[in-house]
Amino acid sequence: MTQYPELTVTVNHRPVRWEEIKHWKARRAATVLQLLKDHDQTLRLNNQPLPQQTFYQLSDDDLIAAAKDTKLALTPNQIEDLLQNDLQQSDAMWHRFMEQTPANAPLKAIHVQFDLAGITPEILTQVNLDQLQGTGFREHAFDLHPEHYLFSQEGNVQDVIETFGEYGLPTHFHLVMLDPHTHKLPEAINPNTKKVIFGKGLLASDGFDTHQYALHQFMPNATGDGLHIDLGIFTPAGMDDAALIGHQQHFAIEFASMFTKILDQLHASVS
Repeated sequence: MTQYPELTVTVNHRPVRWEEIKHWKARRAATVLQLLKDHDQTLRLNNQPLPQQTFYQLSDDDLIAAAKDTKLALTPNQIEDLLQNDLQQSDAMWHRFMEQTPANAPLKAIHVQFDLAGITPEILTQVNLDQLQGTGFREHAFDLHPEHYLFSQEGNVQDVIETFGEYGLPTHFHLVMLDPHTHKLPEAINPNTKKVIFGKGLLASDGFDTHQYALHQFMPNATGDGLHIDLGIFTPAGMDDAALIGHQQHFAIEFASMFTKILDQLHASVS
């Protein structure tokens, strides 16, 4: 039995329910807490320090909440300073991925499929975005995925610190949103697609092009009474497969967290 029967996520051709994805999310929250503990930060839950800085005995819900609360106790500048050495190592990793990529090699690709039964674009217009984001964009980003350390947007550029694909250390990206009508896309658009989100990742430190792309397509589902979303991830051929597969799960966690929040709001509006 699932709390969200309307939502089906397909990962590696296998349908996955929210309850399993939530376990993935808690596991990544534990990794975040360990990283922050290694940086001598006080781990927090419900605005209180965790006794003896221990967390592995916590429930999934508390692990996720503790990762969020611990980061919220730090300012964005404090987080960036804290992770400075990690970010430098991660930058070097991305340069290495490109050095390992043969000239003109095709991009690697992997997808996550979302299906929302009974949820149409018209229904989504009823969603209160201010309520969805809670007290702020930063907190909302932490809600979506524990491995978001920094998240803001100005114009078409998102300023993000996150761990790519549960692989290595956090990376500081500038994610540039691009017009899919005027930029070359890594694959063809489904003819049924009604909305496209397309962007590429640059390293914030030096503007280095990581040749990492996201291509998300939103379309009616096969029966016409809901939504189908195809989340595409594209990376250089020199990237380790483990990072690409890990970011498939990252997208599953991030977007499932967003859609369950939307479903909670829609359920409350009709109760």
